Amino acid sequence: MRHLAAGSPASRPVPTRKPRLRAAVVVLTAGALTALMPAGVAVAAPTDPPDLSPQQIAALAALPCVSGGPTAADGAMAAALNPLLSRKMRGYMTAYNTSCARAVVQAVRNRGLNPRAAAIAIATVIVETSIANLDGGDLDSVGLFQQRDTWGSHAERTNPMTATNMFLDTMQRFYPNGSWNNAPIGEVAADVQRPAAEYRGRYAEQAGDAVIIANRLWSKTASDTAGVYRPSNATFYLRDNNWAGPADITVQFGNIDDKPLVGDWDGNGTSTVGVYRPDTRYFYLRNSNTPGDAEIGFHFGNPGDIPIAGDWDGDGDETVGVYRPSNSTFYLRNNNWAGPADRTIHFGNNNQDQPVVGDWDGDGDDSVSVYRPATASFYLINSDVSTANPRIIQYGSHDDRPLTGNWNSDRYTTIGVYRPDTRYFYLRNDNTPGDAEIGFHFGNPGDIPIAGNWR
Repeated sequence: MRHLAAGSPASRPVPTRKPRLRAAVVVLTAGALTALMPAGVAVAAPTDPPDLSPQQIAALAALPCVSGGPTAADGAMAAALNPLLSRKMRGYMTAYNTSCARAVVQAVRNRGLNPRAAAIAIATVIVETSIANLDGGDLDSVGLFQQRDTWGSHAERTNPMTATNMFLDTMQRFYPNGSWNNAPIGEVAADVQRPAAEYRGRYAEQAGDAVIIANRLWSKTASDTAGVYRPSNATFYLRDNNWAGPADITVQFGNIDDKPLVGDWDGNGTSTVGVYRPDTRYFYLRNSNTPGDAEIGFHFGNPGDIPIAGDWDGDGDETVGVYRPSNSTFYLRNNNWAGPADRTIHFGNNNQDQPVVGDWDGDGDDSVSVYRPATASFYLINSDVSTANPRIIQYGSHDDRPLTGNWNSDRYTTIGVYRPDTRYFYLRNDNTPGDAEIGFHFGNPGDIPIAGNWR
């Protein structure tokens, strides 16, 4: 539960101000600025020059954003983000500021808001601090959002989760009843931060990049849970937790002979149901886990193909593909409409392997790989590298059905299997051989295992 000190921005006025950390940039080098700005010491100046650059921000005293510090996955995500961005942060995303962005996105998700709210918050911290949790700033400003002492204690303002919630408190006060969903991202950010009129446009300039960062991180901040698809009645049975119990969500969708798949088709962070009809090679996709007609439908693939889904280009939403066992080739689409494959990857053994999909290296996009039942082994590759040297992981038994997911919210996809004869899931939190960290009964004989973030 978050804690706000008395006098949080919900009850205190927020003064009109200029964007933070502009002071003395015109006359001071980054090194000199560091010397004049030790941790906790405020700086003031009568002028408001342009934003500090990411290089200048890097020279200032910064605090950690996540417990344990940045991870290897944060570094991989930063490398993936840099070429996608076009404004201030292009080429300057690091493992550190990616970990800070991750903390902001996690706070938004924990609050029950959506990726747009995360983008508003990210646009703000790009402008204010180049996504760094600073232990100082203009006057008494500190933290990612450069909040003044009227917002809360120093500890609260430099805690990314608490600081983000204080920002969101004010956003929802200024834009009640979800009206921030329909206002431009830059306008909402500027209304919360309240700079002088001539500086309001800086937030809008960063909105596009903020959306990219928020969408890339959004799907990495929640764990996946298991479910099954029952071909006998064309019904999905989905669990909200990875332990035994009844289905939390039941969705009848499609026809008895359809093949199941799930994905985040609209980029809102939630996995929803879909089916592939083999006789017509047609995909039917739903944007909610409820019965009803498909919102998305199109032809793709050949007879005998196996449907798959993933975020192949790292844009935050998932699109379909097929695996053709006859030639052990993946055919991937970057959009959910009819057309030729955007990418073709040959990998595996003809008519021996089953497709699996995941973000094995935490860089924000999904890679295709295979599971070989004959040896009960996963063969994992990253799609942007050679397929010549896959990581081979023996796990489970040769009659098991493979599935993959982010079981512990660490932003890596890891392996699992479903044992049909016992209807038991065995899930690993690392892509290494070993015992299952998670195991539970669920489903009926003949069910097909699936995994996703259903809520």
